Amino acid sequence: ADRADDPRRQAVEESGENVTVRKHSSMGCAVVSMKDTRVRDAIVDMTTKEFTIDGIKVQIKRHTDKGTGNDVPTDIFVAWGRQVEKTSPLSEHELTKFFDAKHQEIVEGWRKEEEGKRRAQQEELVRQQHQQQLLQREEQRKMEEQRLQMDRAAQAKRMQALSGNPWGQAMAGQPGASVQSADQSQAPSASATPGVNQGHVQAMTGYGQTAGATAQWTAQQQQQQQQQQ
Repeated sequence: ADRADDPRRQAVEESGENVTVRKHSSMGCAVVSMKDTRVRDAIVDMTTKEFTIDGIKVQIKRHTDKGTGNDVPTDIFVAWGRQVEKTSPLSEHELTKFFDAKHQEIVEGWRKEEEGKRRAQQEELVRQQHQQQLLQREEQRKMEEQRLQMDRAAQAKRMQALSGNPWGQAMAGQPGASVQSADQSQAPSASATPGVNQGHVQAMTGYGQTAGATAQWTAQQQQQQQQQQ
């Protein structure tokens, strides 16, 4: 008789959410087909090749086509032995439930891993943006500091230029260039000094000449008048 017709070798099939189990009656083995080949590869590539399903230890490996010997990408061969099956049968329902749960576990792990990667990328992006903002602020601070230094240097240069000009000092209002009221009261007027040009005196007074400059100017005018006489 054909061995395929032997009831003990007939496969009982049950489908779950993500797997299909074909269990060979009385043989203590089954072929589990996964919908997602990535999940199938993840299972058969695990370090451990032994699992416990409904209290029974089973071993797994890649399933190959009997005719060609080629690997079947979706399938897992599960074996627990004929003797164990006689004493403690492992139902196709338990196999289906186990590998469906394994599918969910692996996919959920991938999802969490992807979320972790995205979160890490977002955190890195935020960190880079914050670092860029800090660099921009530092650059703005340096530019502002440089501008202030240039302004101070230009101001110092103007002050240095004015320091050698008594009339400029008086116009700029520098210390020592202001005219004291007492000194102004002592400065001779154009009517008290013959020959003194009234417009010159008003111009000099208007610019706020210093007391020393006024005295020197008056002395020069008196000397010129004496020479004319």
